[in-house]
Amino acid sequence: MEQAPELRIDDARRNQVVSQLEEHMLAGRLTPSECDDRVGQALAAKTESELTPLLADLPVMQPKWHKIVLLIVACLVMAALVGGLAWSLASRAQSAPTP
Repeated sequence: MEQAPELRIDDARRNQVVSQLEEHMLAGRLTPSECDDRVGQALAAKTESELTPLLADLPVMQPKWHKIVLLIVACLVMAALVGGLAWSLASRAQSAPTP
C-alpha cells in the first residue's frame, strides 16, 4: 500500500515557528547562532516534519494571549472586590443611625 504524501505547510506556520525560536533565543535557550541556523531551516521547510526537529529539544511556549487573559481575569476579580467593598460600605452608611 502506498503512503500518502505529507501535506505542505504555509508561510503562516513557518512564521509561527520562527517567532517561537526567537522567543527561545530571548529566553536564553538558544544562542543567536543556533537561532539563525534554525530560522533558516524553518523558512526553507516545506512540510511539518521538517519543522518538528527545530523545536523538539525546546519546551512548549505558552501563547502570548495566555498572559493577557490572566491579566484581564485579575482585573475583573479586583473590580468585583472593590465593587463589593464599596457596596458594603454604602449599605452600612445607609443603615447607620443618625444622631
